[in-house]
This record gives sequence, structure tokens and C-alpha cells, in this order.
Amino acid sequence: MKSVVAFSIAVALGTIAFGAAYPLLFSTSTPTNDIVDFYYRFLGSGGFAGYGLKNLYAHHNEHRLVVPRLWFIADILLVQGRQTFLLLVIFVSALLHAVLLAALFRGLGQSKKAALVAFALAAAAMVSPVQYENLLQGFQVQFVQVWLFATFAFALIAWAPVDEGRPVRLGLCVVGAVTSAILSTYSMFNGLAVWPLMILFVFWRRLPLGWCLLVLLIGGALLAIEISGFLHRPRTGLNLPADADAFVFLLYMARYLTSGIGQIGTLGQEIVGVAAILGVVAAGVRNLLRPGHCPPARMAMFAVCGFILVAAFLTALGRLQFGLGSSDASRYTTPSMVFLMIVGMLVMDDLLSRSMPRLQPPALGFLVVLFLVPGVVKGIREMPTRAIVRDLADLTIVSHLAGGYRPEAMVWIYPHWPPHPAGVLDMMRSNKLGPFSELERFQPPASVFADGPAVAGPLCEGAAERLQIDPVTGVTFAAWMIDPATGRQPPWVVGRTLEGKVIAWGKALDPRLDRVPIPHPKPSDRGYQAFGDIPDPGVRVITVEGVFGDGSRCRLAGTVSAAPDLFLAELPAGATVALAGPWTFDGGPLDGGTGPFPVPAEAMPAYGSFGKEDRRFDASIELGDPGGASGVLLPILTNRWPHGTTIELLNPAGQPVAQFYLGRPAQAGWLWLALRPTSLEPGMRLTIRTTKRHEANNVAFGTPHWLP
Repeated sequence: MKSVVAFSIAVALGTIAFGAAYPLLFSTSTPTNDIVDFYYRFLGSGGFAGYGLKNLYAHHNEHRLVVPRLWFIADILLVQGRQTFLLLVIFVSALLHAVLLAALFRGLGQSKKAALVAFALAAAAMVSPVQYENLLQGFQVQFVQVWLFATFAFALIAWAPVDEGRPVRLGLCVVGAVTSAILSTYSMFNGLAVWPLMILFVFWRRLPLGWCLLVLLIGGALLAIEISGFLHRPRTGLNLPADADAFVFLLYMARYLTSGIGQIGTLGQEIVGVAAILGVVAAGVRNLLRPGHCPPARMAMFAVCGFILVAAFLTALGRLQFGLGSSDASRYTTPSMVFLMIVGMLVMDDLLSRSMPRLQPPALGFLVVLFLVPGVVKGIREMPTRAIVRDLADLTIVSHLAGGYRPEAMVWIYPHWPPHPAGVLDMMRSNKLGPFSELERFQPPASVFADGPAVAGPLCEGAAERLQIDPVTGVTFAAWMIDPATGRQPPWVVGRTLEGKVIAWGKALDPRLDRVPIPHPKPSDRGYQAFGDIPDPGVRVITVEGVFGDGSRCRLAGTVSAAPDLFLAELPAGATVALAGPWTFDGGPLDGGTGPFPVPAEAMPAYGSFGKEDRRFDASIELGDPGGASGVLLPILTNRWPHGTTIELLNPAGQPVAQFYLGRPAQAGWLWLALRPTSLEPGMRLTIRTTKRHEANNVAFGTPHWLP
């Protein structure tokens, strides 16, 4: 048994160290997802001067309630909104939860040594990198604490001294349990499920009638208020698939409860999950009916399991429409790990209390391998992806600082509507919050931005390519660079005009061959993406430099020339109408909707989605004989977020020969998008397709022309 315990503790300590390294390696101060909404409301209302109790309680969704918002505010006060405090709270909360689980295990009559082993294993489960979403994203503080507060509430009821003549301690336990249950309720909507279970628990423990009625009154009032408010909110309801029968619900719950060990495969999850559900429910009901034969700590553990079972059911109600696979989301691995650890503790308690020495070592070893090793495997597999996500979030800040509004970058931190996070970043920048409170991480030293010629030397080995300069894109280019003398790579890259003015800069990012297909001298090197605002007219050639942390520079030999413009401000001389027929629309004609700017005469007739109720359309037009043309020009106008609009040029066989996905908005008015395929021929078709519904996605277009 000693060797198995030593093995278990070694696995636990390794898992804890790995889990602690995850936020150190892969977290970012860039706001992502729902915390963007918090900052939108907090900063939009004037920050501390205007954000009050009404804002704290205002409905967002079932997850962003009062308690997490208080933590968000504390993070602003203590660390300028960099989320490091939130991540610390998450990690400490996870360890405190492990303490509670070990204390309940000790309350089953187990020894101190057994409780310490239980704590080590529970701590490993609670900080396992399998739950990377909850470890890396500060806005997930609520998803860690809703289970912590519920467990604490049940534990306090279990520890309440009934019939011991200690009324003060009894009162403190009940008041503490009620307070913790309220904190669970206002951490996340699932926290409401704590009340029916706690009401049942206090009556099961036969607490004095006055305390039972107090819990019943408070719990009943909160249930009535919050459920009524939820049902009366707009867009509240269920959207279950037609085949969502009881068996599908059971499978979803089984996978949800075993998502922490998802590496064993869905069939393994379903077997373990269904067995655990049936075992916990049967044992819980049996002990509920025999109060004199069940220690309070054991019933508290069953109450926690019941709470998580209700959460699994509620999650199935809301998420089953997305399929069974949504049950394995990394955020769900926290309740999964709590549930699995309690099941494991109950199994080991039975083996220890029944004096089965032969079964104890293999059972402990099996449970450790089953509950902890899959999380480590998942954590290792996720490391490249977590690095990519971190770098993309940081790239959003770099692009925002260097080149202004970049919707394609905003998608990585808030996929719903990029103008929203863009405004949030502007407000955070003016208040020096989040990443803007540590600009040294994201931009080169200020001295680099001074005008001046490219450095005479030393030369860096590398290349820059895909330089694009036009009225919409501004300036962008990709590069790689390394100092051959030292083998060091500069953290930043800078693009200068021949006169020495900085017009673009960027930061080194992890290589991403799917999105940054640029050459690398060796796999360990990192690629750059650089951004800049629209420079003075006439800039077509730049020099490229690498910048080190101390401000020293190296440069690439030669210069880099810009590719032909993607967007033209004016229709060039000699351009001729390209159409061979009228625009056709899938689903009916599209009339008007051409936006607030006058349509150029050459672009008439024009069509668009401005002012339309349904902003989605699919339009195409047949082109005539290109003659000696070099490309196709499409007049276009966009709103704040044209993302989701695709323009394609198809050959007569229907195969795409040129594609363009709209990204940055053309807000100055009508522009001409230039598509330059390798060859043109009669009978080609030009298509434009939108998929988004939001007003910011409005697009208008007109008559295409041949580019001379």
C-alpha cells in the first residue's frame, strides 16, 4: 500500500505543478469573451463614478452575476485589470475546494494520513490542466466558485453541532451555510439548485425548527424571485433537438460528469458516467432514508453530487441543441472533477471501512490513473493550442496599438461583434487598464519610433513579404528575422519608409503555418505580423528592422515593395464595364440599401443591405470578354464590420480563381476592390455573399469593371 500511496502522491504533485504552470505560461492580460461585456458596461457607465448596485445586479446571462463582477472590480483596483488577481483567486479557490473535500473525507472517520492523501489527490484534480479554460480565463472565476460555495454550504450543515448544547456554534454554521449558498446562487444561475438540497439536508439533520424554517424561507424566496425573473427575461426558453429523449439526456449528463477524463473516449465516459450516476443516486436515496446510519459528512458529499447532477441536467437543457459533443467543454471539467473525486472518496471509504486490504492498493492506483492521468494527457495535447490562443489575443492588442481597428483580430477575443471589443479596448487604453497598463510587453521602446534612416548595421538574417498598402488595409506585412551572430530573435519588427518614418510594426508570435505561412530558418523561430495606419500617399517601398528589448536594432538587407493595391480610391482611367448580364440574387431581388454615401455614377446600378431587415444575401453576375484586362474591379461600401462577407471570382467551370474575405471596414465611402487572378476569360462569374445579420455587417456593391 505504501508504494501505491507514494505513486499517487507523486502523480498528484506533478499534476499540481503542471496545473500551476498553465496560467504562468499561457494566460494573457487581454480581455476575452464575457469580461469584454463587463468592461463595456463598467467603463461605459463612467467606471467607479457611475457603476453602482443596479449595474452589479443587471442581467447579462446566467453566468455573469454579482459575485464575479465584484471580483472583476477587485482585479481593476489591485492589478489594473490584468486578470492576474482573478487567476490567483481561481487557483486558491480550487485548492480551498480540495481542503473541503479532504475535510469531508476525514469526517467519514478516516485517519489524518488518509485525509492528507485525499487532499493531495483532490488538489491535483481541482487544478488539473484539463480544465484549462477555467485556469486561464479570469472571467471564469464564477465557474470555479459556484461549486466551492455550494460544497462549503453543505459542509457547514454537516458540521453543525445538533443536540450538543452549543447554540452559538450551531447558529454560526447555519448562517455561514446560508451565506455560502447565497454566494453560490449569485455566482452562477446553477447555484439556485443549492437551495432545495440544503433545505432537505437541514431537515434530514433535524436541526432546530427555527433554523430549518429560516433556511426554507430564504431559499424559497430566492428561488421564487430568481426563477420568476429568469422566465420573464427576453429570449429565455429551451431549444431542444427533436430526438432529445431521456436516454440522450442521460448520455449528455454522463459525458458532462466525466468530461475531466474525456481522454478515455466517449464510450468510456458514458460507461463510467452512467455507472456513477446510478450508483450515487441509489446510495444517496438509501442513506437519505436511513439518517441514523449515515454520517453527516457522507450526506454532505451526496448533496454536492446531487447539486452537480442538477447542474448537468440544466446544462443539457440549454446545450443539448448543440449536440452531445458540447458536454466535453473544458469549463465543465471543474464540476466533473469534483463529482469524480467524491465518487472516488466514497469508494475508498467503503474499502477502508470494510477492511479489504487486498483491494485497497489496486483500487487507489486505478482511481488515480483514471482521474488524474487523462487530465495531464489533455494538458500536454492542448499546449500548442493554448500558446496559439494566447498569441492571437496578444496580437489583437499589437494590431490595435499599431494599426487601429482590425476586425479580423477582434474575432479572437470576442467573436460575436468586433466593434464591441474595439470600443472596450479604446476605453481600456484611455484608462491604462489590462494590457495597456503593461505596454512594454506589447510594443517596442519609444525611441524606436523616432524618425530616422534605417540602421547601417548589423544585418539580420530573414525575410519580409506580403507587404500590403491600400486605403482599407492600411499597412500590413509578415516577416521572420534572427541575428546570425548571437542566434537571438528580436521581439519586435518595424517597417520604415525610405525617409525613415515608422509606418508599421509588430511583435514576434509563435509560428502558425495555417495562418502565417512564412518561411522559418528552424522550428523554434517565431514569425511576425506587422500593422500600420494608412501612410501618406506614394509610399510603396519600405525597409524592415528588428528591435531588441534594449532598443538596439538590426535590419534586413534591401527593401520590400508593396503588392498592388487591393482597394482603389478611384476608378482608374481606361476601366470598362465588365458585365455581360444583370445581377442575380438567390432568394429574390435586392433593391436599394446602398448606404449613406452617394453611389459613384460608374457603379450604378448598386445594391446593398443597408437598412434591410434581413442583411443576408447571395448575389452573382456574369462577366463579359476581358480583352487585355488585368483584373476585375468591384465597387463596394461597408459598415463597421464587414466580416462574414465573401467575394469570389469563378471561372466558366464554376471554380474559384480569386477570393477575398472582407475584414477591415471601408468607412471613407465607396472604394473599388481589385481581384487579380492569374488569368481572365469570357463567361466568368463574380459572386458576393453575406452570412451575418447585424447592422454592422452592412455591405453595398455595384457594377463591376475590368481593371486595365
